[in-house]
Amino acid sequence: MTPAEPRQHGWTLRFQTLRVSETLRVWEGKARAQGLVEFALILPFLLLLTLGVIEAGRMLAIFSSVSSAARQAARYGSVGGDTGSGSPYFLDCAGIRSAAQSNSVMWRLSNDNVKISYERPVTATGTFSLIGACGPSSATPTYSGGGATRTMTEDDIENGYRILITVTTTYRPVVPIVPIPPIPLTFAAARTIFPAIEGPTATPKPFPDVALTLSDSPDPVTISNPVTYTIVVANNGASGDAATGAIVVTQTVPSGWSGYTASGSGWTCSSSSAAPTLVTCRHSSSLAAGTTSTITVRMTAPNTSGTASTTATMRVAQADSTTSNNADTETTLVIAGSDLIISKKDVADPVLPSAPPTYSIITYTLVVTNTQGEAVPSGATTTVTDVIPLASGVSFLSASGFGWSCTFVSGEVKCTRTGSLAVGAAFPPIFIQVYAPDFENIVINDTGGVSLSGGVEDSVEGELSAGGRGS
Repeated sequence: MTPAEPRQHGWTLRFQTLRVSETLRVWEGKARAQGLVEFALILPFLLLLTLGVIEAGRMLAIFSSVSSAARQAARYGSVGGDTGSGSPYFLDCAGIRSAAQSNSVMWRLSNDNVKISYERPVTATGTFSLIGACGPSSATPTYSGGGATRTMTEDDIENGYRILITVTTTYRPVVPIVPIPPIPLTFAAARTIFPAIEGPTATPKPFPDVALTLSDSPDPVTISNPVTYTIVVANNGASGDAATGAIVVTQTVPSGWSGYTASGSGWTCSSSSAAPTLVTCRHSSSLAAGTTSTITVRMTAPNTSGTASTTATMRVAQADSTTSNNADTETTLVIAGSDLIISKKDVADPVLPSAPPTYSIITYTLVVTNTQGEAVPSGATTTVTDVIPLASGVSFLSASGFGWSCTFVSGEVKCTRTGSLAVGAAFPPIFIQVYAPDFENIVINDTGGVSLSGGVEDSVEGELSAGGRGS
């Protein structure tokens, strides 16, 4: 091998190395360009995913903030005690709203976003019924538990009632390009209200027995006439028993009855036209042992006959040892009634002066007729009264009638009989005879009337005047 051969191989090897390096640089450039293109294509999806994760976390944080606001507001509104402005915490609508808004750190809440409701437990169904609420800007709640709305007071809230706070808002993403639609967020929190908490005693006081009775008058009643219902609430407990607390009495109004009113000393009453119609009365203070309290409820019967049942129910706030006597039902008979009319005729009229004896006889004929309505039942007693004008010089002689039993006492003739009388029929007449004085130019007024008793009503009483004597 000549000396030049090694130099030739060296140059050849150096050239090949330079070509490989250039090829590698070209490949690296192409790879970087391809990577940039691919990154540019995937970048929007990465941004969308990142923003979506951020918005999802933000939505969860807002919901947590809303739920915390509802819970803290319910905690604020569930305790008694004075806020410093003369109102207890559970009646401080503004304070409850403020508690909700200050605890919603991730989302600003307006007054409209915070709904405040008050509810009482319904033992029969295990649910709660609405008794009042706070308006969006009201300072105190409005009571609606009795049908008529008014400002709620401490007496309207009893231990065991609850406050319900409902916070509602709508989540919307910050970046509109995130494909998350507006989502309504609602969280409700309820807590039991304890307006008054009594500390423990050495010996628990026994519960009193509070009883309710219901009666009606008249019964039966004629159509379209008033009926008075009397509700008596009695605390039959002994001295030293636990206090009754507030007492609430409700009475149902039968269908078709109208004009219902209620009143009673110490009671606040209202009525509701919603079905079933109720008359509600509330006694805000405790009823002492051995005392009673009365409610008078007045209603007007319908214009159709039949029977109607009404039930009065009592609810005692604190305790009652016996609940079986907390309700009473009264059934009232509504009848068309009988319209008894009494007619009277006198003979003779006028009576002329006569020779001795100086007294002449006047005979009054009284007839009782059932003109309309319904028949007088066989067990009913019909009573006819007739007043003799003794001051005019008249004196009583006799009174009789077939089937009638008549007496005369202190200037009044009273005739009674028991038996039925059909519509349009009349009883046998009653004959009353009196001595007329021998005076000229005087008028004798003899008045009579009729009434019924025993299972029937006289819808209209008829009275007449008749008689006279002249020259």
